[in-house]
Amino acid sequence: MDFTLDGEQTALRDAVRALLKGYDAEHRREVVAEDPGFDEGTWGKLAEMGLLGLPFSEDDGGMGAGPVELSLVAEEIGRVVAPEPYVESVVMAGGLVAAAGTSEQGLIASGRPYLTATRRYGSTAYGWALQDTTSFVKVLADPETRLLLGAHLIGPQASILIQPLVQAMCLGSTIDDVATGVLYIHPALTEVVEQAVLGLGVEDDTAMPVHIKAAED
Repeated sequence: MDFTLDGEQTALRDAVRALLKGYDAEHRREVVAEDPGFDEGTWGKLAEMGLLGLPFSEDDGGMGAGPVELSLVAEEIGRVVAPEPYVESVVMAGGLVAAAGTSEQGLIASGRPYLTATRRYGSTAYGWALQDTTSFVKVLADPETRLLLGAHLIGPQASILIQPLVQAMCLGSTIDDVATGVLYIHPALTEVVEQAVLGLGVEDDTAMPVHIKAAED
């Protein structure tokens, strides 16, 4: 087998390596000593480069890259021991959602009506303590069956927060089951999942807007 990188793969590796060039031991100690435990500026630049959507299909808004490209990014992050949550957020959490649910783009393309609600980490006590202003949980559900259709999570501990949502999709639990039939510890970051699901179909002044999408939208 030929494991030689092609031109695009080499360019991807070099771009990530250049981005992480200044990630030395001193910088790493600084970022892990403060919440959220990684460099949000670097995380934002990874997002700008499209790397947070690298393994997902183009229909889901991703880049449709394969395991080689994903491995190259993870390898470069690991090379400088950067604490950015790439594997847990993109590979693990994102992979679970991609396997168990659907995306908003897919629902729009199919013309299927759906509910959507988004809750920011910072709206919870734990997220507020983290001073997190960018992370969020977004959930999608069927307005008639009340079944979860999918979820999008961006932020720390995504692979943990996704668990009750993936479980609900796999077991056929309704959003009401997830909202009221699960015990959520306070204060804990899992409350953002609870609040996002509670926000489906309920609009209040602490949630980001709730939308009911129909085929004609």
